[in-house]
Amino acid sequence: MKNRLIITCLISLVLGGCFEKEDTVPAVEDPHNIIIDGQLIKPRDFLVKYACEAKPENETCLKVSQAARYDATHGPMPAGYGK
Repeated sequence: MKNRLIITCLISLVLGGCFEKEDTVPAVEDPHNIIIDGQLIKPRDFLVKYACEAKPENETCLKVSQAARYDATHGPMPAGYGK
């Protein structure tokens, strides 16, 4: 009886690992200009659409998040600045 329980648990663990969801975040060449299916997407929309908050170790999510933070603090210079 004990052996059957152990075997059943082991089989469940092995099969459970086979059905993990694969990473559905698409690769992005330029995280500052995100183009998915031929359309330009804002970084915040990308992070929400692909649930990047739940994937803190995803490389693409990290790149887009860092680029969004950089772009938010490094905007274009105002007209007439430095004259």
